[in-house]
This record gives sequence, C-alpha cells and structure tokens, in this order.
Amino acid sequence: MHEKSFRGFKANRPLFKVQIKRKPGQCRPAKARCMEGSCSHTSGYTKEKSTKTFMAKLGPIKIPSPPNTLLRKIEEEKLKLQSESSAEKGSLWDSPISWDSEEILFSIANDVLDNIYKKPARKGASTKPLNSFMAFRAYNSQFGYGLKQNILSPLLASAWHSHPEQQEIWDTFAQQFNFVKPKCGFVEWVDQRYERES
Repeated sequence: MHEKSFRGFKANRPLFKVQIKRKPGQCRPAKARCMEGSCSHTSGYTKEKSTKTFMAKLGPIKIPSPPNTLLRKIEEEKLKLQSESSAEKGSLWDSPISWDSEEILFSIANDVLDNIYKKPARKGASTKPLNSFMAFRAYNSQFGYGLKQNILSPLLASAWHSHPEQQEIWDTFAQQFNFVKPKCGFVEWVDQRYERES
C-alpha cells in the first residue's frame, strides 16, 4: 500500500515526539470523600486546579492625587504662557482694524465652523495595550490643559519617576482597563469606576 506524503513527510508517522515530564506536585492521590455520612474512596489521581489572576489587591483602590510638584510646574508653565500671549495680544490689538460690517464677522465664523465639520472622523481607538505610564500620563494630562505636548510631556515624565509609590496603582488600572476593553477612553473609565483620593 502506498503511503500518503505531505511535503516529503509520511502521513502515518509523527513528525516529532513529545514527552511530558510531570512535576512531583502536579498529580496526587485522591482523598476520601464524605457525602451525607457515607465516606467513599476513589482510586486514581486527580489533577490540581490552578487559577491565574491578573491582579490581587487588598483594600479599596483610589485614584492618586496628582503630585504637588507636577501641579506647581504646570502652573509655572501656564503663567509663562499667559505672559507671552499677553505681550503678543497687546501688539496685535494696538493696530486699528475696522469691524464696521457684521458680515465680516459672520463670514469668519462660518469659515471656522465649516472647517470644523469638514474634518475627517477619527478612526477607531488604538488597539495597543495601555501600560502604567500611559495610564498615568493620560489621567494627569487633564491638569495641564492648554499646554503644548512638548512642554507637558517632560513634566509628566519627571513626576512619574519622582513618585514610584504611585506606579503600582497605575499598573493595576492599566491591567484592568486592558482586560475590560471598554468603549470609552481611559480617563472616563477610571473616573466612573474609582473615586479620587482626597
């Protein structure tokens, strides 16, 4: 009888052999079971069941307050930005501009609104899993609203490294967010699920 082959290998023979070595604690003899007064002993072995958990935490978890150093540095940067913008505004508004016609104002407003509505819809959220620093950065970025990313990112990075006690909490939040995969963003999800430290 002709043996079938698949890419040069004979189909009725295994390509490789696997030998499983059992660890000493993996299997154990079954113990006697007692049910409603009658005891019976089952022969053979039973496998131990193991469970995998992604997080174990005692006590309630709260969203950590943003580090005071971070808030102070953000305020300093905002003050710098305000002083720079006020100097620019003074020079802009010193020149005479005639706003005689309301039509000019309405045309500018319509152009701005048209540009807003013509922007392409944002594609689906990234499928990249969230890590602890990304969770910390996403949540604490809201306190730096109005600052440019190139100013805010170094402030968040230095706050992350200067407060290692918060890193485990943000890691827990990131793991849970990745496990749940909610349809909302991380900040909204964590605010709905946990309360803030006071």
